[in-house]
Amino acid sequence: MKLPTLPRSLAVVLALCAVGTPLLYASASDHEDIRRLREAGEVLSLEEILQRHRAAHPAGHILEIELEREHDRLVYEVKVLDADSAVRSYQYDARDGRLLREKAKRRRAEDDD
Repeated sequence: MKLPTLPRSLAVVLALCAVGTPLLYASASDHEDIRRLREAGEVLSLEEILQRHRAAHPAGHILEIELEREHDRLVYEVKVLDADSAVRSYQYDARDGRLLREKAKRRRAEDDD
């Protein structure tokens, strides 16, 4: 019996969650920069962001987490599928974990057909 495979991006996210390293970033040199920032205490770990997110938003299924640079700021973006089948995006400041933005993308009515 062949087991289903995970999409590559989900497998990467799960692997990084397991080892507790900073998440997805563009290149090896960027990854090293993020590691140095993490070790210097300049950005929070993925684990800390997830703990804070779950404390404030315990429901939902996490679909994706990315570490992005937006407007000269590092931001963790957490995408969650909620009970209403809406995909919610939460953006957290990577330095202090503050919630910067929350937005939802609702399913269209014709998707129910």
